[in-house]
This record gives sequence, structure tokens and C-alpha cells, in this order.
Amino acid sequence: MNPPYGKEILDWVRKAALSEAVTVALLPARMDTKWYQEWVQPYASEVRFVKGRVKFRGASTGAPFPSVIAIYGTPRTPRYGVIE
Repeated sequence: MNPPYGKEILDWVRKAALSEAVTVALLPARMDTKWYQEWVQPYASEVRFVKGRVKFRGASTGAPFPSVIAIYGTPRTPRYGVIE
């Protein structure tokens, strides 16, 4: 999932955290935010930091912030790493 990066992101990550479905989320790497500390850090089974800035096909520039891939719904063995 690639949720909107505004206030709505809280609803999206909460739903992913509470769902029994496997969810892979592209999120801004905002570890200092309440939504990240309450719904990503304790619930995601894996978090991978994206190296560099995400740039979508057709976009002239990349994202103005770092990103993470958070995986929910798999056995919780916290792992952190970098995606090249």
C-alpha cells in the first residue's frame, strides 16, 4: 500500500497493523511521529529503509524525504535493513 502522506496515514497504518492480511507498505521514514511509534514500530514484522529517495516513473524529481517499506502480517521477528 502507498497511503496518502497527510493526516490520513494514521488510519492506513492502524488498519494494516490490526489486519490479519499480509500488507507491504511504502511509508515516509518519520520515526519521530506518533503514528510511526504506535502503529509501525510495534506491529511491523519487518522494516526496510529505502536507500536514496523514491522516484516514481514519470516524475521529474524524487520524494523530498526518506522512505521505509514496512511489512505487516508475517511472524514478528523484527528486522531492519536497507533496500538498495
